[in-house]
Amino acid sequence: MLDLSGYAWVGVAGCALLVGISKGGLPGIGVVAVPLMASLLSAKASTAVLLEFLVVGDVAAVLLYHRHAQWRTLLRPLPWAVAGIAIGSATMKLATDEQVRRIIGVIVLTMAGVHVANSRRARGESQVPRGRLFAAFMGLVGGFTTMVGNAAGPVMTIYLLAMRLPKEEFLGSAAWFFMIINWIKVPFQCAIGNMPLDTVRAGAVFLPAVIAGALLGYGVATRIPERIFARIALALAAAGGVKLLL
Repeated sequence: MLDLSGYAWVGVAGCALLVGISKGGLPGIGVVAVPLMASLLSAKASTAVLLEFLVVGDVAAVLLYHRHAQWRTLLRPLPWAVAGIAIGSATMKLATDEQVRRIIGVIVLTMAGVHVANSRRARGESQVPRGRLFAAFMGLVGGFTTMVGNAAGPVMTIYLLAMRLPKEEFLGSAAWFFMIINWIKVPFQCAIGNMPLDTVRAGAVFLPAVIAGALLGYGVATRIPERIFARIALALAAAGGVKLLL
């Protein structure tokens, strides 16, 4: 069970709200919840409760955006993401949390920089590799990062921005991708003992905050123009990369 003080209850509820907002339409902001949850709960409890928030937020996101998924773009990195999850599961036994976070942060910031440089070029052929090799690389990194730190949001934001998807297709594709990936993660996390049943039951108390956050994020996202949405998504992804380095 979760033994939380009043301050910790508020903090966990805030994390649930942030996860919901991220799933509802402001991708990347949920990465702030990762270090905050780690500071409020033990390692196993943090992993279990945060994954619980994510899978519920994913269901809400799919219900909101399921019609807009771009399946061709979505399916390219998906098999590689599953492989990344398997690699991440093995890596969790070898690397420290700090080492993993720094690797993820460097990758995210590098890709964000490449995307910004490309977007400033004159219109023409994109300099960002958008073929199968790029999708495979981002899928592997996304699967790895989501397994070891629930931090794939910034990685997949960079990938979907590089694909130049319209806002609704961006959100629909992200919703389906993360619902599939996060549900695949559940048996892996159970197998290594990171999801005790009593902790998951205790975390269910905060699920209404996830739903409320998803609706709030949806309300904000539907009112943001395409260009501003892309800038916000990129800024949040970069901020998430910086946060992982600190």
